[in-house]
Amino acid sequence: MFDKFEPFLRLEKQNFNFKPNRYETWMNGQIISSGLTTAVIVARSNNQDGEEKMEILFDSPTLDKELASKNIYDEFITSGDRLQLITIPEQTNVENRGIMMFKMNLGATRLHKDFNNNESYCCNLFLHKGTIAKITFAFSNPEKLIEFYNDSIIDYSNQSVDVIGFHLWNDFQKFRKKILNLPLPMRFSCDVYGLDNKKIINNEKGHFHFEAEQVFLRTDDESGDYIRLYNNNGEFFCEYVVMNGQTIVHQEVGSIEINSKGLPYIEVKYQKDE
Repeated sequence: MFDKFEPFLRLEKQNFNFKPNRYETWMNGQIISSGLTTAVIVARSNNQDGEEKMEILFDSPTLDKELASKNIYDEFITSGDRLQLITIPEQTNVENRGIMMFKMNLGATRLHKDFNNNESYCCNLFLHKGTIAKITFAFSNPEKLIEFYNDSIIDYSNQSVDVIGFHLWNDFQKFRKKILNLPLPMRFSCDVYGLDNKKIINNEKGHFHFEAEQVFLRTDDESGDYIRLYNNNGEFFCEYVVMNGQTIVHQEVGSIEINSKGLPYIEVKYQKDE
């Protein structure tokens, strides 16, 4: 999906802009927030105390507490399927495997820096055919990852064959994990059936989002309609909320059918055992 590079080559610092359309925040291997964004990420090379640095400027009213408006990086390097902007202090107030790996392979980039909780030590650039398609920021205080995507650039078509089918039984967590691993920028349609096999939600279309252990299908339009799927004391429940905030469906799920609205064509089916 993304361009490949020979690892650990130092690059000349250069300016760039990136306009993502959505973001995801990850902690402990799970998405804790996601949504659409109009933020612009601006990178500029500048001189600080006689040394060339990379300055990343970020402006977003919804994410300003998660990512500092200005992040400074010391080095610009290659790393397999990405380019990386890094700041690796010899002495710091945080530690993790990422920082340790950079120290082992490249050494420290400066003597000392203490990171605030919204300061990133590494910015990853993922390119598709030479154009930035995705940027992620890695943090240590606490450990988390914020990912920004421009889905108009990313090519998802080579991820799989034409049809992918999953049939899951009696396990909401497996269902949630399977949805989490889908190409989330794609739109999906969702049909939900009750325990009596009667359809209770008909062909609702939207994008998947995650909040804690819950799965949401949001229409991403002015209606604000959404489907909430969640585990209730071991049972799989759904809630369907429409524009005025009214809940029109809230009951246990018998089965669900999910289909992608583009390529690759993907089917996910969940069914409760009788």
